[in-house]
Amino acid sequence: MGVGSCAAMGNPPDLAILTIGTGGYCSQGMICVLNATCQATLEEPDTRASFGSITQIGALTNYRNPSLRVRFSPKVLRDTSKLLWPAGLVTLELSYNELTEIPSSMTWPLALQSLNLMVNNLTTLPTNLPATILSLDLQSNLMKSLANADLSHLESFATNGNPVTSIVNVTFSPKLKTFDCGSSQGTVAITNFIVSPSTFKALNGLNKSCSVLPIASDAALCAKANGALQTIWTNNTICVYSDATPAPTAATINDATSNGSSSNTGTIVGVVVGVVVLVLLALGAYCYCRRRKQAHENVTTTVEAPYSHASATPRTATGSQDQTFNLQELATHRLDATEVVIKDKIATGAFGEVWRAEYKHKTVAVKMLLHTRSSAVDVQGLVDEIKLLAQFDSPHIVSLIGATWTTPSSIRCVLEYMNMGDLRDYLANHKPNEFSWSAKISCIHSIVYALVYLHSMQIIHRDLKSRNVLLDSAKGTKLTDFGVSKEDTHETMTVGVGTYRWMAPEILQFNHYTVAADIFSFGMLLSEFDSHQIPYAGVINEKNGKPLVDTAIMGMVIAGSLKPTFSAKMPSWLRDVATQCVASEPNDRPTAYKLAHIFRDHVQESL
Repeated sequence: MGVGSCAAMGNPPDLAILTIGTGGYCSQGMICVLNATCQATLEEPDTRASFGSITQIGALTNYRNPSLRVRFSPKVLRDTSKLLWPAGLVTLELSYNELTEIPSSMTWPLALQSLNLMVNNLTTLPTNLPATILSLDLQSNLMKSLANADLSHLESFATNGNPVTSIVNVTFSPKLKTFDCGSSQGTVAITNFIVSPSTFKALNGLNKSCSVLPIASDAALCAKANGALQTIWTNNTICVYSDATPAPTAATINDATSNGSSSNTGTIVGVVVGVVVLVLLALGAYCYCRRRKQAHENVTTTVEAPYSHASATPRTATGSQDQTFNLQELATHRLDATEVVIKDKIATGAFGEVWRAEYKHKTVAVKMLLHTRSSAVDVQGLVDEIKLLAQFDSPHIVSLIGATWTTPSSIRCVLEYMNMGDLRDYLANHKPNEFSWSAKISCIHSIVYALVYLHSMQIIHRDLKSRNVLLDSAKGTKLTDFGVSKEDTHETMTVGVGTYRWMAPEILQFNHYTVAADIFSFGMLLSEFDSHQIPYAGVINEKNGKPLVDTAIMGMVIAGSLKPTFSAKMPSWLRDVATQCVASEPNDRPTAYKLAHIFRDHVQESL
């Protein structure tokens, strides 16, 4: 199906299809990206190999480059109906795309030798891989189990950063040269590693192994597979089944033991399971009754008790409209309030406050409403923020631990704790020469990744500023605060220094939000990295020599007569990026995906 198959009618509005020119919609021999109206938004020589913000791969039959990389494109495999691979494609990378699965309709290049699917959200091995593949990179995905796959054609296999605990009936051959399977959890071990004798021999002969990850195969599971435990890589054990034994599968290993000679064992297991079920049912009934009882008790006795040992006690918001809320969607995220012990206050805003706390011996942050902000609108805002946070799974966004409440107006949001506080305080307490640009760029890069993640989900942050960027000595830089986005512009301007200093002119004038508004705010954030001051801090009223009042700043931003300035100390490429981000017209600003490409290229150049 050629380029001419791009029909201007019926295309999704966000279409960005990667295809090669054949004299149709883009020039002959050029690789281009077509939008929903089949117009070329990008056109490059087909020697280019790296692309982003792609929602579909089309006909690439005449693409001459042996390599292709598509990153930061969560929808890239949404529709594979027009996909035609070039015959000579040898290396394919589909990384950083948040892919949760490979569609069953997916076909692979026939000559493919290297496939890179790292940093996605895959939970299973890709299927139907051509036997030509020599290298498969699945690092930093979400796979817990690798099962029933013939990978005997591989020379290199990597699953580092996956929480793998089980490898069953995966075949490797003496062709294998590297096998890396370090866990993302650090101490997580593989407890179910079952292979054939030939695969064991291939793995045992490796110079580079996954010895960094403990392998302690479960003896009972091994016996169920009619295998025997064997030592590999010094202190690790793998279950090896006999060649005469049918290859086990993950399903058969987890099934109950077959009838016959094992009938007595089955009876014992059945009795034990029955007892366990009865105990669990009784425990469940007790917990259910206890929770119902707690829900009817007074807030001050059930919520305030955990804070009795703290140096200060936060006041609980009380409201008269609790009956209007449905918190069923938060049930799976509900924590036991008695396990959340408040310590001290971290910050206070116009609507809420954040406290440092302890939960199960770990430091967390607890966000709650001020006792003066307990209206139905205020409560719903915090509830909605918790629901939104529950959807996120990004290393660049502060994680939700859970929530506690007895009534909706007492709801509290328990968050991941960041031990270095927010970026605003860090910039204020450090001189520019104490915070190098290489360190700043690392922080900025994480913020870009957070925006890519949010915008791929069609979510606008709406309040991107240094106060909502948190730092941690181990976890790096993360974006936070997804509640203020629901406040209207007038109210947010009453909070200290007006949030509107980071706002795009179309927001101030029309209150019209698009993802481009976040990009403008990102540009203002770059000015903070540059000056260590809030935006426009140095702008002076020429008539009286005093700083401009906020209303004057807002009017000038709307008129386009006031823009942030960036110093010569900022890297020139980053200064160019910042200038583009604060363009008056939303369409003139780069997308988050474009920013990710720019940062990736410059970060790679610096390595």
